[in-house]
Amino acid sequence: MKKISNWFCAGRSARYGSDVAGIVRCMLCALAAIAAAMVHRWLGYEFPHQGLRALEAGVWSALPSTLEHALAAFGVLSLLVLPVCWTRSTARCRMFACFIGGAAYFALTTMGWDYQQYRATHEAAQLAQMAGDVAGLLCAVYWLTRAQAVRLRHRFA
Repeated sequence: MKKISNWFCAGRSARYGSDVAGIVRCMLCALAAIAAAMVHRWLGYEFPHQGLRALEAGVWSALPSTLEHALAAFGVLSLLVLPVCWTRSTARCRMFACFIGGAAYFALTTMGWDYQQYRATHEAAQLAQMAGDVAGLLCAVYWLTRAQAVRLRHRFA
C-alpha cells in the first residue's frame, strides 16, 4: 500500500512556482490581483461616475463587483496554496491544497456572506458575485496546477 504522502506528491511539477524564486513571483502576482481588486473597489466608491465604471455598469450593472470578487478569490486562493506547498510543487500536491483552500474559501465567502446577502436582498448582483468567486477559484486552480510539459530525451548509443 502506498503512503499517503506518495499519493499526493508524485508526478510532474507544476509549471509556475517550482522553485523559491518562482514561488515569490507567483505570490507577487497573487498580491497584485488582490491589490487590483482593492483599487478597483476604491475607485468605485471614490469616483462612481468615472469612465471605466460607467462603461462597466453600461455593459452589466453587476460587472464591477463580479470582477472584484474574481480577482480577490484568485489572489486569496493562490496565497493560501503557494506557502503550503512551497517547493513540493507537483500538480497533485497543489490540487489537494487547492481543494482544501477552495472549499474553505467557498464555504466562508460564497456560501457564507454572499449567500446570506442574497437571501436578504434577492438581487441578481449577489449571484453574479458568487459566480465571480467560483470563476476566480477555478482560474487559480488552473494556474497553480498546470503541469510542465515533459521533455523527452532520446539516447543514442
